[in-house]
Formats: sequence, C-alpha cells, structure tokens
Amino acid sequence: MASERDKQRTASMPAVCERRIVLLGKTGLGKSASGNTILGRKVFESEFSFESVTQVCATELKHTNNILVSVTDTPGLFDTGKSNEELKVEIERCFQLSKPGPHVFLLVISLDVIFTEEERKAVKWIQDNLGTEALIHFTIVLFTHGDVLEGKKVEDFVGKSDALSSIVEQCQGRYHVFINVRKDQNQVPELLKKIEDMVQRNQSTRGGYYTVSCLQQQQRSGSSEELGALLKGTSAVPTGRGSNRQPSGYSRPRLPSMDGR
Repeated sequence: MASERDKQRTASMPAVCERRIVLLGKTGLGKSASGNTILGRKVFESEFSFESVTQVCATELKHTNNILVSVTDTPGLFDTGKSNEELKVEIERCFQLSKPGPHVFLLVISLDVIFTEEERKAVKWIQDNLGTEALIHFTIVLFTHGDVLEGKKVEDFVGKSDALSSIVEQCQGRYHVFINVRKDQNQVPELLKKIEDMVQRNQSTRGGYYTVSCLQQQQRSGSSEELGALLKGTSAVPTGRGSNRQPSGYSRPRLPSMDGR
C-alpha cells in the first residue's frame, strides 16, 4: 500500500491528471514485477513462483509528467490458497484502493510459458466477474518476458496461438510488451500513452474509467458457482520458448500491428 511519505508528498502536489491501473493475472507470470517496472522502483514483492507472493491487494503511487499513476497489485486469479469468497473480497478491496474506479485493467500474460486453458479461463473470469464491457473497453493485455521474442514482432509470436490471438481481439487489439529484467526507458511511457489513448476514447461515453457500480451490478447478475468452477485449475508450464500450434487448415484474422515496446 502507498507509504505515508507518498501520501504526504501527493497531498502537497498541485492538482494533476490521475490514472488508476489494476494488475490482473495468474501467479508466477510477472504481475508484481510489472507493477514495479511501471513505478520505477521495487515496492511489490516479486519472485518467479507458482505460489502467490502477493497475498492481499496493495496500491502504490508514482508522480510523472503531471500524471499521478496509481498501481494496484492483486492476488492471482487462480490462487488456490484463498476460498472463492476470500478472493471476491480481495477483488472488491482492490476497487476500494482504486476509487472511484480503475482506468485500465492490465491482463498480465507471460510469453515464456505454454498458453493453456487456464489463460482462457482468466478471460472468462473477467467476463463473469467484471463484465464483457471490462474486456472490450478497459483492458489491455500486458505480455511479460518479452525477451523471448529475440527481435521478432510480437504479433507474429502471438499469431502462432489461436487463444492468444483471441484474447487480444477481445481486448480490441490492445496489448503491450514488457521486458521486466531490462531498464528500457521507453516501455513504460509507451504503455502510459496506450492507456491514455484508451481513456480518451472512453471519456465521452463511459466517463473514462470502470466504476464500482459496474462491478456491483455484475456481481449481482453473476453466479458464484461459475466463479468456483473457474477458480479450479492447474498452473501454466514454464518452457522458456512456448507457443501453441495452430490447428491444421485454420485461417486467423491478422493481428493488429502495435509497437509492443
């Protein structure tokens, strides 16, 4: 959570534009490390593990170029250590930390693991618990471990997986690539620019951010049994160079080209 020093410093600042970011994704895929990359310092505990390091939602702040960036790290969507009810409470807590609502959900997916049915369940989880609108209007796919691309275009890499392509398409072609282990001066500003472009598109029709009332409405219409089924599953398998083969004869729409770094 934001330190007292950060809060005092923020309180003394002139009014600035605020952008609230919520990180979502499975355990062990670089979610907390991505939060640290955005903030430019290590504040979230991060290690390569399929057991969740982040146990409760936590928010940290960064002030850059007259923008107050709020980053909320969350428990993995499929952490088995929490009951369904505990996980729902944590997600609600994340919204309390990002009041009046997140401008963007970053769905963290690693390019360094085999993409499994569990990633598709993560998208289904967002649809069932946050609503399809959250995917269409407020979600950007954040690919981590971008070093596995080895100079290749991310759209070519993602294009080898039906499931990855489908997820990006459901998010209206919005994605970004992080190389968390390298201090790239451009990858964070470019991500913030993509977030800003999305916020501006949402501004006139949706107020620019996902509201708590949207969450409450979705929870009232959702099924706790479906949530329980979605939260059961196995972890992705690390490979170092993973991608799924496309079915024979499959023709995929071309992935929209974006500069991932």
